[in-house]
Amino acid sequence: MAPYLILTTALFLLSLLDYMSKTLPNSNKDKNFHLALYALTLVFLIIFVGFREIGFDYDNYKSLFNKFSIFWRENSEVESIDKGYAFLNHISPSFRFLLVSIATVTLTLILSFFYKFSPLPFASTFFYIGAFLLTSAMGQYRQALAMAIVLWAFALYDKKLYFTFLVLCASSFHVSAILALSILFMPKKICAQRTYLLFLVFAVIMNLTAGSLIMSLSNFMPSLIAYKFSFYADTQQGIVYGFNMAMLLRVIVFLLFYHNRNIISSYRHGEAFLNIYFISLLIYMGFGFIPEIAARGSSYFYFIEFVLAGMLIGGSRKGIIYLAFFSCISIYRLAGTLAEWSHNYIPYSNELFSAIGL
Repeated sequence: MAPYLILTTALFLLSLLDYMSKTLPNSNKDKNFHLALYALTLVFLIIFVGFREIGFDYDNYKSLFNKFSIFWRENSEVESIDKGYAFLNHISPSFRFLLVSIATVTLTLILSFFYKFSPLPFASTFFYIGAFLLTSAMGQYRQALAMAIVLWAFALYDKKLYFTFLVLCASSFHVSAILALSILFMPKKICAQRTYLLFLVFAVIMNLTAGSLIMSLSNFMPSLIAYKFSFYADTQQGIVYGFNMAMLLRVIVFLLFYHNRNIISSYRHGEAFLNIYFISLLIYMGFGFIPEIAARGSSYFYFIEFVLAGMLIGGSRKGIIYLAFFSCISIYRLAGTLAEWSHNYIPYSNELFSAIGL
């Protein structure tokens, strides 16, 4: 538990210092020093994630590596694993090299996105740590790679060719990334309140009535997508996401962003990012009849919360209150993950730390 406490405490303090340096009068911040400190944070996270010896599905992915190192194409079909990920296994000289490589690319893409679009990149990183570090980067890390690629695709939402190319690249590592194409039909400006309400009502109706219809359409889907739908539907039969605590938090946060839409819209891509975040609500609620699809599918759009939170904190007079609010949410999410999946993450073990006697 101690490594997670140290990591989150350090990032919270850096977030607080970052906020103070941007908002306090007569505060001077050396941009080069700020960038160097953020780069060191990235390096540490890569080591923390890439050299780990624990995590959800860690042993399973290690077993898959041995299978893909020989007949990667055939075994990817047998295991119903995306071919892009299987090929990465095939060309990697070792499982450790694979983990470090994916951690490096994933975290570099994510943190560089925060640095470019969030006025408070340390805060955005801290919020990300609480929500996704364990479950994605240290768990379902092939989807984490897909999510990182999609994140940069969102920055190119108005350049449809580049956006589509990046999404298709991401889907080669995790097919669920194809859902990101839905933003091609998304309005780029903030809509009227009734528009968001109508879409949410539609998502609730879909949750309650459309399960059997969508499952019947799986026969017309590509084989891998159809398999995923059927697999999750069978394993989670009878489980439906309703208006749970996670949904309540998302609704509250969206309403908070919408209430402060003038602040959000003052930043580059702010309005589009708000609509992207709203899509996470629609998918999470609309596909609640298959919880795994709802959770994984909405995650691509949910990432935007961390950037929007940075915009809100950095641009509001109540920034310190919002920083405390989102920090509490981050800690709550991290604690929940550690409590539910403690056997996968506690005690923390790291090959590099052990080699140097830490």
